Amino acid sequence: MADLNPAFNIRVAAVAEAIFDEAHASNPVPYLMWVKNADPFADPDAYMQAYQHPDGEWGEVHGYRAVYEDPDTIAQLIDDAAKELDEEARAALYSELQNLLYDDPMWLIAAQEGIANAHRSWVEGFVLNPLWPRPNVKFQYFDK
Repeated sequence: MADLNPAFNIRVAAVAEAIFDEAHASNPVPYLMWVKNADPFADPDAYMQAYQHPDGEWGEVHGYRAVYEDPDTIAQLIDDAAKELDEEARAALYSELQNLLYDDPMWLIAAQEGIANAHRSWVEGFVLNPLWPRPNVKFQYFDK
């Protein structure tokens, strides 16, 4: 990372699961952690409000206001897009927002868990949802 920017620093802290669970349950969360796959929302506003807005459900708990370079602009774009009725204008707002969030991320996802799934020959019609790759979730949808 120092090759990209000498001021850029990532500190990975390995903690016991009990400590992780305690930290994750606190408000505010004491350090930036946790990677969550977004729920498959039909409208981008629900995702933006919950997971990107500096004052949203995750933003408030994880302190996005302290991390975003310009949290007020991000909040305003999300709020404006939520109310915009013209599809093209709304798409333009989300496009601007996507570029801004790409350039000014609230966290850096350093790794992606593996999505390896084994299936028996009798399993038919299963389509892996990359948002929920865990085997314990998929089995609830099958009957033998």
